[in-house]
Amino acid sequence: MKLRIKKVLYRIAAVTTLLAPSAALKAKTFSFAALGDTAYITPRDYPIYEQLIRNINQQPLALTIHVGDLWGAGPCSNANMERQKKYFDSFEQPLIYTPGDNEWVDCHRINFGGFAPLERLNVVRDTFFHGTQSLGKQAIALNRQSEDPAYKTYVENARWQHADAMFATVHVVGSNNNAGKQKEFLARDNANAVWIDALFQAVKSAKANTINAVVIALHADMFGLRNTISPAYKNTAERIVAGAKATGLPILLIHGDSHQYIVDTPFKAAANITRLQVYGFPDIKAVKVKVDTSAQAAATFSFTPISATTNSPPKTPLPAKK
Repeated sequence: MKLRIKKVLYRIAAVTTLLAPSAALKAKTFSFAALGDTAYITPRDYPIYEQLIRNINQQPLALTIHVGDLWGAGPCSNANMERQKKYFDSFEQPLIYTPGDNEWVDCHRINFGGFAPLERLNVVRDTFFHGTQSLGKQAIALNRQSEDPAYKTYVENARWQHADAMFATVHVVGSNNNAGKQKEFLARDNANAVWIDALFQAVKSAKANTINAVVIALHADMFGLRNTISPAYKNTAERIVAGAKATGLPILLIHGDSHQYIVDTPFKAAANITRLQVYGFPDIKAVKVKVDTSAQAAATFSFTPISATTNSPPKTPLPAKK
């Protein structure tokens, strides 16, 4: 959970696809929602979060992704987790969730209930991740990293395809990615690297080059001043950049954690990666992401805020700060 103000270079790049589109995939344009860092002060924030869900449900969306941090000043209790699970199951679309640090890493704090973080991580996995189905009223099938016996713990890492886009979630969290707890961090960091590599291998192996865009969702804001990457996130960032360079496809990296709506291209080595940081408390909103891989599209990814009210004007991402 970070509320710092960052220096941001705001630039949406129009990236064209390098792989030939498949004639079998007629749907070249679709939209989905992304959100995170919601309902921080409980129960005060529940009504606005519930209204946001209703507004999302009124949109013609293929799916919704929540990038974690389900609370910020409430206990990491089983009851809170069950309540959030019910919220997820109230989404009309498929809901795919990747955990934030507030759900487990920070749970040792007094205002979070003084829980043992790794015990809470087990509860998160037991509560939100069952079988190969997503959450939401219209669940979809997911590929999970846990299907590989070598990584059976990592039920939260998922991959799926919609139209000609490949999606994946990766369990990378704020609070320095729990790097102070070396055993847990190193094992998960390695699993995440393997999962990112597997994502791009799946993209390259897709039948008849049917993938024309890639979306990666995680929780952590990996970027420091001037978009430097801290050591706790270096492995993840390097794998994403390597995959982006190898495929040449438009890549969208979605995350939360710093509570500011940002769209930019933070990787100098891979200009085909667009970064979306979603809104966060106290600005509880979602972002509608339009994916258009057609040759006529000005940009593969475009963004529109979804408010929790009916009369809030659209907001543009943060401009560069001096």
